[in-house]
Amino acid sequence: GVLGIGVAAPLLLRPGPSFAQSFATGIGEQRALSLPDGSRVTLDANSALSVRFDAKARHVEMTHGRAYFEVARDAGLPFRVAVEKDVLTALGTAFSVELRDRRVSVTLMEGRLSVGRTDDAGHIVDITELAPLQKLVLSGADAAPRIRPVDAAHDLAWRDGRIYFDDEPLASAAARMNDYSATRIAVTGAAADIRVSGIFAAGQSEAFAEAVAAYYPVRLRRDDGALIIGPRG
Repeated sequence: GVLGIGVAAPLLLRPGPSFAQSFATGIGEQRALSLPDGSRVTLDANSALSVRFDAKARHVEMTHGRAYFEVARDAGLPFRVAVEKDVLTALGTAFSVELRDRRVSVTLMEGRLSVGRTDDAGHIVDITELAPLQKLVLSGADAAPRIRPVDAAHDLAWRDGRIYFDDEPLASAAARMNDYSATRIAVTGAAADIRVSGIFAAGQSEAFAEAVAAYYPVRLRRDDGALIIGPRG
């Protein structure tokens, strides 16, 4: 299941097998990470991952949140990202991974990427290969992967401080906005299932809630500093 992209790999000073480190961000915080192999990672707000290199592979485990990876090519040392039971394998590529509410989303920007699952014996099975500008979504342990094309500018808008919603349930959209602001948004009742679309500034929870209240059949109220969005009536 290891896929390459057909280019000569530059010589790299490989890190020792003892390298291991964990990284995390808080609400409204993003971090740019440089790994010892030359790979770069942008860690989104309210996210966490751990990195471990050994003699056979470069391992990353996503705990929660979202990250964008720019992988340094090394044909002899695959770069693997584990998310839940899903395993992504790359040799030199750029992609993003998001884990939210047991739902895994993988977007490939450049290169080639294989996505598989680990069985009970630890083998990688059910391998799917992504092409550039494709997004794969896995919504459950037994769910079949769904692949669709993506708009790179929209899918990576979070790196520039903007959050893009495309027909997303309001409850999910509010949870995303909560990653960037101490002002919490809560969605109640039937309002949770309303589908919303648009681009909003990260951290601007008040503006998001007011826009939703203006364009959708919901009511906005404030309660002890929190923004409560519920159905009208």
